Amino acid sequence: MGSGDCEAVETRFQFHGYAGEDGCCEARDARGQALIAADLRQVLAAVPCFTSETLVATGQGLCAVGSLTPGARVITRDSGLQELRWIGRKRFGWRGLGLNPLLRPVRIAAGALGGGVPERDMVVSPNHRFLTRLPGEGESGERLAMARDLIGLEGVSSDTRSEVDYWQLLFARHELVLADGSWSESFQPTASSLAAIGVGSLSDLREVLPAEEDFAAVRPFAEVNPAA
Repeated sequence: MGSGDCEAVETRFQFHGYAGEDGCCEARDARGQALIAADLRQVLAAVPCFTSETLVATGQGLCAVGSLTPGARVITRDSGLQELRWIGRKRFGWRGLGLNPLLRPVRIAAGALGGGVPERDMVVSPNHRFLTRLPGEGESGERLAMARDLIGLEGVSSDTRSEVDYWQLLFARHELVLADGSWSESFQPTASSLAAIGVGSLSDLREVLPAEEDFAAVRPFAEVNPAA
């Protein structure tokens, strides 16, 4: 993440009407200067992340996300061991989580996704996607489903913690990593996700993210549950 005067120390949310996603988000540095102003929908789309306690399978065994460093070799579903290029961290305190429930993390109990997956209770951001499969369609039916769209399944619920750190893992392409025994996505740079990253972090990210690289989704996205 960025440091010094470029580090965001305050995040403001302004809502338009009563819609939970209709509004804007502004981050300011220690001098009160605006670092970024983004549509709230962009911010919500920019946090498809793990939390600190998630265990990720690496070439050296299981490692907590909060302990990973760039250069670590992580197991991916499609590309074998891949080097971790960049790690992003985004903290939301009680104000941000209280003002916008759609930023609140989702808790997924062990086994809630079927087949013993995940292997342990895990907590992720609401827009974090998991690999799912449409019944009877084999690999061609694989889709990425958002955690928030899984709320309502037995064992999947909104987490009530008062603050959370969200971690983003970037590889050379969008990947599926084995986290707490479940296949779920790495960070996918898009116009929306990059718009919500602070100046310092974005500068660091640009050093390892050539503009010409293609970060197409590793699997199609599942249809959004209209009731979510």
